[in-house]
Amino acid sequence: MDSENFKQHLKKYLSNENIDKLITSLNDKQKYSCIIIDEEKIDKETIKKIYPTLIEHPFVKNAFLYDKELELGKSLLFEIGAFYILEPCSILVSHFLNPQKDDLILDIAAAPGGKSIHTSFLMKNKGQIISNEISSSRVEILSSNVEKYGRKNISVISTDTKTLKNQFPNTFTKIILDAPCSGSGMFRKDINMKEDWTYNKVLSCATLQKELIIDAYSLLAEGGEMIYSTCSYSYEEDEEVVQYLLNNTDAILLDIPSFNGEYRSSLNKTVHLLPFLYQGEGHYIAKIKKPNTLKKINFPQNKNKYNLDGEIFINNKNELFLTNLLLSFKNIRVLRNGIKIGTIDKKLGLIYDHAYARFLQNNLSKVDLSKEETINFIYGLTLNKTIPDGYVNLTYLNIPFALGKVSKNQIKNHYPKGLRKKLLHY
Repeated sequence: MDSENFKQHLKKYLSNENIDKLITSLNDKQKYSCIIIDEEKIDKETIKKIYPTLIEHPFVKNAFLYDKELELGKSLLFEIGAFYILEPCSILVSHFLNPQKDDLILDIAAAPGGKSIHTSFLMKNKGQIISNEISSSRVEILSSNVEKYGRKNISVISTDTKTLKNQFPNTFTKIILDAPCSGSGMFRKDINMKEDWTYNKVLSCATLQKELIIDAYSLLAEGGEMIYSTCSYSYEEDEEVVQYLLNNTDAILLDIPSFNGEYRSSLNKTVHLLPFLYQGEGHYIAKIKKPNTLKKINFPQNKNKYNLDGEIFINNKNELFLTNLLLSFKNIRVLRNGIKIGTIDKKLGLIYDHAYARFLQNNLSKVDLSKEETINFIYGLTLNKTIPDGYVNLTYLNIPFALGKVSKNQIKNHYPKGLRKKLLHY
């Protein structure tokens, strides 16, 4: 990285004193990460009893900071989808988006899925989220994470914004555009981002971001709201991109509510998160509205033939999905439309999928396991239980996490072999 060039370009909005503070903070290691709990699966009191060192976030609902030495990514509760791990700055995107249960939301560059999943938690699996990722490799990671957390209200697709805006102009009530960027906000987390940084990269990203924000705005419904964010400290990728949208459309800039640790530049309705002020890596957030009155989205209210709330989708592989609102995608790769219930076999009927076992409202018989039994099952072992034969949904602390098939008082292990592991701690 060209350090002098980096410092010089920050002078567009930072004083020399704050530039020095930022540079110094980039040499410190980030101590904390953050979890967002799915309150439908676990409550705040339970999670605090299990992990008493958690620090409740001062204003983001169901968010907790924790010391990275706790290694919650290797824990049982993380494995079964009780919480998602996010960088502390990233949690503010969904928080300030303020999603509602009747929203139709587009997350444009969604991988690996944290903002979509956090948004889904806030909506309690209601409404509909279209999580898009143009990268063919990253969209697979996105889809896997959506499956892990049992999200009925998320469809995962892979396409570009030009295709989306041709099919869905003025459609989405809310949009997240966490734009691809030069990544200076990730210098502490990824040394490669620091070594790869150049001012030309900033300018190249800014050009792309201006295209994306215009496309995103065209997808936003009248009266709808959009969050634009980056993990870049560059004014060129942040304020200048937002100002470009304001100059070329009828977009209205909304004020991000004030909070401790924010930094505001001349475009003072938007915020920077800088590591010497806010406990996190680095982020920029702006909130935008399209004028006029928002029209309500009508979601189907009746139960389907499987006695479940929502719409059923069967793809060309006879895979059965359940979601809240089906959109018609043309020439767009669709990886999943909500929860995959299973596959329809001509001889055997419906064969349930592991993903359905992660869905809280599934209609399978439940068997709650002890901590030891749960750890052993995830490792791949068979369990002995005196219960009736047939398929069961295994739970821990009443959190559904796996399918099992009971035969002669044994629960045969149907945990996917690629996911089996020996968990290191609770």
